This record gives sequence, structure tokens and C-alpha cells, in this order.
Amino acid sequence: MSGVHLALVILMALGWASLSPSQTRENDRLQPLLFLEGTWHGEGKGPYGPYEFETRVERRGCWLLLVSDVFPPKSDKLLFVSTQVYGYDDKGLVLQLFDTAGSFEFRGAAREGGASFEWKDAERYKRIDLRLQDGKIHSRYEALEPALFKDPVSFEGVWLPGKRRRAKTNSWSALSRTKGTTLPLDHR
Repeated sequence: MSGVHLALVILMALGWASLSPSQTRENDRLQPLLFLEGTWHGEGKGPYGPYEFETRVERRGCWLLLVSDVFPPKSDKLLFVSTQVYGYDDKGLVLQLFDTAGSFEFRGAAREGGASFEWKDAERYKRIDLRLQDGKIHSRYEALEPALFKDPVSFEGVWLPGKRRRAKTNSWSALSRTKGTTLPLDHR
């Protein structure tokens, strides 16, 4: 290798090494949503009363995968699991939500310290608002389902860092143990 080639290799290496993590994430479209990453637990209240939850959000390529286990207060009996996939497509910020009511594609907008999403059709809507404040995530989910409820219903909760103390197992650990399963989340 000539001296010129070696000098170019060293300069390129120094240039890459000097980039800080914030500089390398400048072009990361998920940056506004990365506050969601991690393991969370908390309590909330909805139309059926209070509940507890454990949520894990993990990056999978250009997507964030969220799995949330919901429990009655002071219980390990799993009520339901909500699975959400956050990312971008050619129309912008998107949230794919899978729960007991089905599958829904939300459109979203990121803002400093949070994001909001909405899905709607002719008669129904669902809205999600997430905001980071003092190391906690405050969430609000509102839905209008005329076939089920006359008025809109809402669920509000506060996410705290870390695992739920009582949980012996959760859907995420079951998903992680599933052999031969490939989630098609890195297709872009």
C-alpha cells in the first residue's frame, strides 16, 4: 500500500471515529421515537377500571416493536396483549397496532418529547398520544366505537422504567423463546 493510500485510510478512519453518536443518528428517522425504547411498567385507568402493565420496546432494524402485557391490579393473570410496530413508510410516520379488536394502521406526527397517532374510518376513530416527562411516559388512548360504546372511551397510564415486580412470565419472553420465528421487520 502506498503512503497516499495509507494516509487516505487513516483520514477516513479518523473521520468516522470522530462522529459522535448524536451525529450518526441525525439521519435516523426513528430518532423522535427512541424515547420509547426499553422495558417499562406502570398503572393505568380505563373504562373497565384500573389496570397494570409491563411493556417492552425494542428496535428491530428500521422499526420499533412494542409488546405490552396488561393485568388486573395486583394480579399475574394476563388480560390481554397489545402489539405495536412503529416506523416510517412512504407516507410518513406509521403505527401498526394489533390488539383484541383487530389490526389498525395509524398515521402519526412526532414532536419534541412525544408523538401522537390517529386511525379513523367513517364512524370510528382511535387516537394515541405519548409524551416523555421527567423520565416517565404518559400515554392516552382514546377510541370511538359506536357499536360498543355510545361515547368515546379512554385509557390513560404512566410508564415507569423497569420491569413489573410481580410478573413471572410475559408474552415477550414467550415470543423470544419461539424457535424458527422470523419477524419481517427489517425489510427496508
